[in-house]
Amino acid sequence: MKDHALASLLSQILRFKTEGEAKAYLANVGADYHDLCARIVNRLTWKRTLSQNALLHVWFGEIAKHLGDRSAQDVKGECHRDIGLTIRLRDEQFGWVWNQTGRKMNAEQQAKLLASGCLNLSSGMSVKELREYMDEIERVYSGVNLTRPEAD
Repeated sequence: MKDHALASLLSQILRFKTEGEAKAYLANVGADYHDLCARIVNRLTWKRTLSQNALLHVWFGEIAKHLGDRSAQDVKGECHRDIGLTIRLRDEQFGWVWNQTGRKMNAEQQAKLLASGCLNLSSGMSVKELREYMDEIERVYSGVNLTRPEAD
């Protein structure tokens, strides 16, 4: 009976589309299973949210406007190369693909490749990874008046 209850809880957790939904569900999980389910939720990789994606692209435009000599697409490629690549290279499969392709290019070619989206640099990030990426963009471009999301 206990195994069935745990399997049912885990099955429900895996159906959630966001980390927030799963964490809200944890509030209703009984004490017997709460700690285990919380550890599992914290280890799951959640896909980035549409609001994160939209904000990221707004920032590329704002940074480009501030710099004045680059397009938003150029800034995207540079940010992907200089900031996001380190995060994505933690994934062995992405690293292998990068070593076969982008690593062999010069910096300008790398930025264009990464901005093109064909390697899914930012779209392959989890919510946590994209948050880390965006936090670093905020730090690097602290002199730019970047749009800030309203507090939840």
